[in-house]
Amino acid sequence: MGSLWGEAHKHSDTPYHQLWLLDGGFKHDSFVYSGSWEEDNSIVYRITTNTATMNKFFATFTPVKANYVLLKVQLPTPAAAYNELEVNAPQAMLPPDDFKSALGDKNFITAQPWGGFKGSEIREFVRANESKILIEKREYNTMRVYTIVWAPNGDKCRLEGMDRFIWKVIGGELNVDNWTNFMRLAVSVTVGGPN
Repeated sequence: MGSLWGEAHKHSDTPYHQLWLLDGGFKHDSFVYSGSWEEDNSIVYRITTNTATMNKFFATFTPVKANYVLLKVQLPTPAAAYNELEVNAPQAMLPPDDFKSALGDKNFITAQPWGGFKGSEIREFVRANESKILIEKREYNTMRVYTIVWAPNGDKCRLEGMDRFIWKVIGGELNVDNWTNFMRLAVSVTVGGPN
């Protein structure tokens, strides 16, 4: 018998691979880097829609949700992660230069929302690197959180522990003060990918 984690997280065998997970605004929405952290011997970038605040407001009476992306680059230093993105990501998707070090959260103004990039750039990045990527999509009340784990060196993509990381960096926006309540908010969890 497999682990609970393994049973709850099945991979997709669809011909569309993982791009079907990147729905709900990825083609038209604008994204901006709003934080980076060192976690699990990796660098995790938080990428948020420019319309996240407005989406959270409208979500109370429409099916609109705010999209958040956590891009986990499985390299141990901010400089290494940044350099690898520079080589493998579309130019428009590159983080600002100050992300060459792990910064933690950035506020709305320092995140420079006017310098956003299209979700189609994220889709292009996934398409070009799909053999080394694993995507998880989680739905919460007013938000959709996509975790894109990228192992540029070809290692196994590690999703374990990301649920607690999501709670740490995004849980406050859901007004959730404890782990149990946060886990109860998850509407669905979907994972796709080769790793």
